[in-house]
Amino acid sequence: TATVSVASLKQLALDCEAQVWGVQDERGHITGACITRVYETPNGRFCTVFVAAGLLMPVLGEGIALIEDWARGLGCRAIEIIGRRGWQRVLPGYEPRAVVLEKNLIGELH
Repeated sequence: TATVSVASLKQLALDCEAQVWGVQDERGHITGACITRVYETPNGRFCTVFVAAGLLMPVLGEGIALIEDWARGLGCRAIEIIGRRGWQRVLPGYEPRAVVLEKNLIGELH
């Protein structure tokens, strides 16, 4: 289930609360993108990749090093990636730390 809309993602980026990372092919066409957010906790600063679309390998497989360097420069302790299980195959060094459970409440009978 989508938990964010295109409009809300655009607003986050315009408000400088999220960062949009894009990948282009050799012709200059955008082939993929991901969105990150940096947040503070009592345990330090963290970066989350919470949306990715397009060709997965260029966005996360090859592009994640750029995001890691950027987050490290901001003092982030870690990067967490919220996504599909299949993303793990292009992200060496990333380990599952949690499970996201969801229950649809719309149209549910009691």
